[in-house]
Amino acid sequence: MPDDRIGRALDKYYQAGTTKLFTAIAMKAALKFQVSMKSIHLDSSSISVEGAYKNCQGKSQEVETESEDTESSMKTIKIVHGYPRDKRPNLKQFIIDTIVSGDGDVPLYLKIDDGNADDKSVFVSRLKEFKNQWTFEGICVADSALYTAENLSAMAEMKWITRVPLSIKSAQDKICNIKESDWEDSQIKGYKIATRTSEYANIKQRWLVIESEIRKQAELKKIVKRVEKQLESAKATLRKLSTQNFACIPDAEAAIKKLSDSWKYQGKRI
Repeated sequence: MPDDRIGRALDKYYQAGTTKLFTAIAMKAALKFQVSMKSIHLDSSSISVEGAYKNCQGKSQEVETESEDTESSMKTIKIVHGYPRDKRPNLKQFIIDTIVSGDGDVPLYLKIDDGNADDKSVFVSRLKEFKNQWTFEGICVADSALYTAENLSAMAEMKWITRVPLSIKSAQDKICNIKESDWEDSQIKGYKIATRTSEYANIKQRWLVIESEIRKQAELKKIVKRVEKQLESAKATLRKLSTQNFACIPDAEAAIKKLSDSWKYQGKRI
């Protein structure tokens, strides 16, 4: 039966290793069509699915199920709840990690992973697996999930570009300390660039801070609206406080200070 043949073929693909098979085919296609390998781009996508997705023992796949071939790097993935990139937190999911070429976004590598896999913990291993099959000396590009102290240390022999997350204090400090004279006009109209150096995770790096004039003006408008909204709220709260009776001046001052400390924009006006 056709269904049986498809099933047997899929079993053979699984045993051979779908990632190795995909990459081997992609290598031949890239060589044939002379795809440039100066840079590659790594990212992940979540695929949401309907249904309970229980394993053969009837247990939820929240429990990890390993492949029978313990020597193989392949394992049965866990279809579980995770970070939903498609905004469907009610559904279980699995993750697809892909690497594409900078030349035409040609798929070069594919890995299916558990639905709760963390990009920060798997991105470096995906790049290393890719380099094991390809003779690649170009630049690896990924989003900010790649930028952790552990990942940077593990990528000591690689060339990479990524976005520095602003959750890192040193990044916040460098942005706040940029002077107006530090900005240089970009080749793209409406953008400015400031260059900074860093040795985060004991690795020398060059950071480019990019400012968009359109984005800057949009953010300033949002701040003005938030200030105005909080000002109205502050006035109303202060009027309510002024109707209260206090036993002494220090008690009134303490109440005013407590109130002003809770205001992000108007607190220093009192």
